[in-house]
Amino acid sequence: MSDALRLKTPDRLSTQQLLKLPTREREQYIRHVIMETVRSNEDGVTLQMLAERLPFVSATISKHLAILKHTNEIYTRTFGNTVLFLPNSRLMHPAIETAFPLTDKEMRVSLLKNRLGEFVFIQEKRKNGYADETVGGVLIPKAAFRDFVRFLRDFANNVERA
Repeated sequence: MSDALRLKTPDRLSTQQLLKLPTREREQYIRHVIMETVRSNEDGVTLQMLAERLPFVSATISKHLAILKHTNEIYTRTFGNTVLFLPNSRLMHPAIETAFPLTDKEMRVSLLKNRLGEFVFIQEKRKNGYADETVGGVLIPKAAFRDFVRFLRDFANNVERA
């Protein structure tokens, strides 16, 4: 059995249902399906695996993978010519995940662990259609987080003096 056939994928809308969605909702839905597929396959997925199992063209999948990587929801590992996409969302301590509301969005902070280590994950989220939309995200190594907070505190002091 090929890797693509063993790939776990979420339930999806039919093609007809998908085409009836407004463009923005369709884009959000496609990104949501890709993200859920990556999350469901913690050993990682390749673009080819996704293209073989999901009803989206490779260029669409590639575009959404780039967005998910840019917002730090996924990360990549390269093995020769193979790029593996991995979920960046295994919470170490869900009890300390927290959110701070900012106008029409919120900032979420979590402690997570992936194959590269332990990180504080800060994401900017907006409520939209099928799921929260991640607008941006940053991973800070857990070991450097206190220094990062000190940097922000110093910057805040400078802003107040300006």
